[in-house]
Amino acid sequence: MPLHTEYMNESMRIFCRKQYYLECFIYVVVIGLLLLDICGFMDNVTGPLKKPSSFVIQQDKDIYSQDNNNIRSIREPSPSSCRHCVVPELKLVIRNEDACTTRTFDVMMLIVSSPGNFDERQTIRDTWGNKMLMAELSLSYIFIVGNGNNSIVDGILLKEYRKFGDILHIDFPDNYGTLAMKRIVGMRWAQRYCNQSNYFIYTDDDVFFNVFSLRRLIVAGTFSATNTVYGKCFSNGFPHRDVLSKWYTSYRVYPYSFYGPFCLGMVRIMGRQTNERVAERSRFVRYFHLEDVFTTSLVASDIINRNIEGIKMFQTRLTGCRWNCSVMAVLTSTKQHMYPLWNQITEYNCI
Repeated sequence: MPLHTEYMNESMRIFCRKQYYLECFIYVVVIGLLLLDICGFMDNVTGPLKKPSSFVIQQDKDIYSQDNNNIRSIREPSPSSCRHCVVPELKLVIRNEDACTTRTFDVMMLIVSSPGNFDERQTIRDTWGNKMLMAELSLSYIFIVGNGNNSIVDGILLKEYRKFGDILHIDFPDNYGTLAMKRIVGMRWAQRYCNQSNYFIYTDDDVFFNVFSLRRLIVAGTFSATNTVYGKCFSNGFPHRDVLSKWYTSYRVYPYSFYGPFCLGMVRIMGRQTNERVAERSRFVRYFHLEDVFTTSLVASDIINRNIEGIKMFQTRLTGCRWNCSVMAVLTSTKQHMYPLWNQITEYNCI
């Protein structure tokens, strides 16, 4: 046999062996992942379908972390390092403790906003958040923000606060993974500095409010002051197991098949006593990265979630159709949509 032919045959054998080993390795990895997934799935199936009590921590001062550097910026806390983490008492860069002392408001709205969303906040001030109008309706609001990406943004926030007086700046990273912390810190702030208000509304800076409809519902006694959270609520939900999902939750962090009843974060209304109760309970419940589940399903596990009409999740502008005056809140896709919505309320005499 020619030498080059023998060499080619030997090379082919070596190549086939490598290919075989590579395929075997891939098979082992795939089988291993399947086994892990099956084990996790079985834990999920056999786990309790009720609201998990494992998130509730006994009162113990030693478990509280006061170190802001321990706040994780990723979407999901590490089970090993964050097994007993709760939302700590965070430092406030802008405390705004006088926001509720200069005048008593029946309703205080706490609006979650990103540090760089200057235009979104100004749009609210120009439309449904007009200060004179809010005062007439006995409503007020404050924007809750975390730290900006740099000192320039934080400096602009300080100037914005000095001009408008409606900023609450918390000293921690501002990202989706810390959204639940922003809500809880806002609730504790409201409990401490705005306890004269009867109702608290938690919302986002991309939500448009028909404040006239809101006021009518409050005057009509629609909202109970105790033991109830109102909003866009659902009887249950399921964890997203896709690692690419924005709402991804691993089996280790949450091994159950379903979440308990919860309300979306776009609009959430509660009375003063309910707000105090949830704010206190948040000190003893292990942190979970999805805000709506954490706040209204885990922390407020024994509080009633009640769905209310008038909250619409429209992602587009409502042009060419008559404004329904019974609509209380609309999720907008961009800040520019708030101006025509505000004009429609005036045009169709929703005031």
